[in-house]
Amino acid sequence: MLKNFQKILQKINFLCLFLLLKLMKKILFLAVMMFPLSLVLAQNTENPRRQKVEKWLEKGNCREAERAYRLYKAEGNKFISDVESRIDDCKNADPVIKTFSANGVSFNMVLADDGLYLGETEVTQILWQAVMDTNPSEYKKDYFPVEKGSWNECNRFIEKLNAITGLDFRMPTFAELDSAACGGKKTKNFNFAGSNNINDVAWYKRNAGETTHYVKTKRPNELGLYDIQGNVREWCSEKVYNRPKHARGFITVFSVSPVFI
Repeated sequence: MLKNFQKILQKINFLCLFLLLKLMKKILFLAVMMFPLSLVLAQNTENPRRQKVEKWLEKGNCREAERAYRLYKAEGNKFISDVESRIDDCKNADPVIKTFSANGVSFNMVLADDGLYLGETEVTQILWQAVMDTNPSEYKKDYFPVEKGSWNECNRFIEKLNAITGLDFRMPTFAELDSAACGGKKTKNFNFAGSNNINDVAWYKRNAGETTHYVKTKRPNELGLYDIQGNVREWCSEKVYNRPKHARGFITVFSVSPVFI
């Protein structure tokens, strides 16, 4: 009787040991499988593309963040929902604006790129008059853009503006205006400067009625710049006027949008 009991106990012990070894084997298998998974997840957070996305988002450069994110996904990485929403928030963020004054007339400058501010609108006649004591425009209204100003006259305007404010305004380059017209670092790749419908954002030959118009009566583009396309063209530092690719038929009159750095 005692011997039978001992045999039964040995079998139970053996069975328990077998089950314990089997359980340990499964635990070891799961641990081995989890380690590379954890390693992969850790590596993804250090992905150079992902780091570039974060860098550009911190700088508010939506365009470069989106480009880096597209490359990140092209390498086979999974999409990151919070990054996509942050890029969208970046594009829809309010413009960064600085306000200045010259002889009692205020005007706004909008952040277009890192450290680069462009005039929120074309130079208005009231601002030109305050700086130059003259007005060369044909269509005279205080908040119409200045037109009929030559490249040399525009440079004299900027020189006097700098003397009055003690700041460093200059004429924009063609590349700076072209980039700004396309939405710069916040571009949404519209066909026109801020919309796929030109009538939303620009006064041009078909809707202008052979005259210039008040600034800020059309929608701004992604950067918060008004009339960056249409109404009047702007002189550039290279002595050519800005003509974005969709500018055909715009009124051939001239203004200048100063740049502040």
